[in-house]
Amino acid sequence: MSFGRHLLRGPFFLTSCAATVLIGGGMYYKEYSACNYKIDRKLDNVTAIVTGTTSGIGQATAKKLAEAGMYDLHNCFLLICSTVLGARVIMACRDMEKCKEERRNIILQTRNKRVVCRHCDLASLKSVVEFAEMINREESKVNLLINNAAVMYAVPLPTVDGFEPHISVNFLGPFLLTLLLLDKLKSSAPSRIINLTDASCKRAKINFDDFNAEQCSRKEAYERSKLASVIWTRELAKRLQSKKCGVVSDSDVTVNDVFPGYTETEIGRHVKSKFVRLVSWPARKLGLQSVDKAANVVLNVAISSDYADKSGCTFRYDKAAKCCSQMEFGEEVNDPRTQLRLWMTAEKWTKANEVLQQYLNNVQQKPREEVEKKK
Repeated sequence: MSFGRHLLRGPFFLTSCAATVLIGGGMYYKEYSACNYKIDRKLDNVTAIVTGTTSGIGQATAKKLAEAGMYDLHNCFLLICSTVLGARVIMACRDMEKCKEERRNIILQTRNKRVVCRHCDLASLKSVVEFAEMINREESKVNLLINNAAVMYAVPLPTVDGFEPHISVNFLGPFLLTLLLLDKLKSSAPSRIINLTDASCKRAKINFDDFNAEQCSRKEAYERSKLASVIWTRELAKRLQSKKCGVVSDSDVTVNDVFPGYTETEIGRHVKSKFVRLVSWPARKLGLQSVDKAANVVLNVAISSDYADKSGCTFRYDKAAKCCSQMEFGEEVNDPRTQLRLWMTAEKWTKANEVLQQYLNNVQQKPREEVEKKK
């Protein structure tokens, strides 16, 4: 028997074939069973803000918003005439160089020039306030706010405001940003707010005695911050006069959480162990969906009319039902006292009331200054 025939019949070849079939089949099933939602309408009258768009789910979400309607055969004539069908997309990012690069790529791919970069560092309350003031001043409307940016297992170095990075970027920053944009969202209604979360938060507990996560691991700090987002979403829905999950808010502004599914992104970049990265590589390739599929889940809840009357809910993609379904949480998440306490804690830590009052004073001051100049 020749060496070639022996190799083809040997255990190495058979094992390689089996591994190829398993990996290929697994990757095919992963993509086939993932969310394939496509935006079913033009968004040329929509202004959307997406945080954290330099990579991952945020980048894919921004691109899909910009290209809405681009591949609809009914819109071919409009496309030939260079009519923009996608949304005006505001990419809110910390790294402006990377943001500008991604913006160029999106414009080249979608032909939508209504994509802009704006600086917003969620680890700095000052930056959040400056971004919100710019949006309120320059934008006539905001129909969609997607709080996507997040950090995971970050080095626990305090932010410029003295906060633990997970609680700052994943919760306090989005909390303050949303409050500062709430009037704009109300005046642009119907509007939607989407907060991205993680199913791992179901393992966490809010510890008000260690709210700044100084006595816990990075993993626990991350999970707590995502749980805080889920609880805050429910309190905000109530304050928008939504009576309960599943009933549209009287203000016509809805807020929901979305867990897009386990996705291969750069959010785990703070995991420094090469061994962990090497060992987890097969699991990442087989078990984690693409950012494109994850963005479909986010946009399904953000755009589809199926969720127009939902507020104060947490959604995830149900592979069996091939649609987004609600996630159930325990007593802590649904406890009105916990919801209120968390809101008041966030207000205190971000000085939200002071910031809002200062902003209102500035808005009232500007017309007076204009009148004085005319005199």
